[in-house]
Amino acid sequence: MSFHEPSRLEVALTRLIMTIIEGPFYKRYVADMGLMGGENVLEFGPGSGKMSKYIAGSLPRGSLTIVDLSRVWIGEVKKMMAKYPNVSFHQGRITELPIPDGAFDVVVASFVIHDVDEEERQKVVDSLASKVKKGGRMFIRDPELNGRSGHGITRADLHKVMQNSGLKEVSFERVKPFYMGPLNQGVYVKE
Repeated sequence: MSFHEPSRLEVALTRLIMTIIEGPFYKRYVADMGLMGGENVLEFGPGSGKMSKYIAGSLPRGSLTIVDLSRVWIGEVKKMMAKYPNVSFHQGRITELPIPDGAFDVVVASFVIHDVDEEERQKVVDSLASKVKKGGRMFIRDPELNGRSGHGITRADLHKVMQNSGLKEVSFERVKPFYMGPLNQGVYVKE
């Protein structure tokens, strides 16, 4: 996985953007997940943790397990999540961490699959899919690759890795927030 720890400036700018612009975006996305409050949720690659706050707040009887490769982001998220006793943290590669298979009602991967190197991407998505219990769901959301930014993942590539993971597609759509390029998002279920 191509990986670098964020600088202090990157962390500060990300927090500012998340607070001003993206808070309502993540709040709505979590509300649309339809969490009932007692689920066990795994969030992969939370970055600044803005969405983590909304997920944990939606789980008064459930739990949130946060996984990130970055020790810097895990440290930032831990600070933000200090008031939530139902949250645990794991820093490392999802493919190597001792997180049990079939333990989660919901797995969330938002703005992270495109950052996984192509040669590792299927292995990472397969590992995430293995964490979903039977009848559980996986939510994905990633920027669509476009010629201008060169950042993201094509709709076809995202669709393919998800399809190959063994989960059944419930929905897959392209959305366009006003402040960024198009996103592809999907919901998958383990049968």
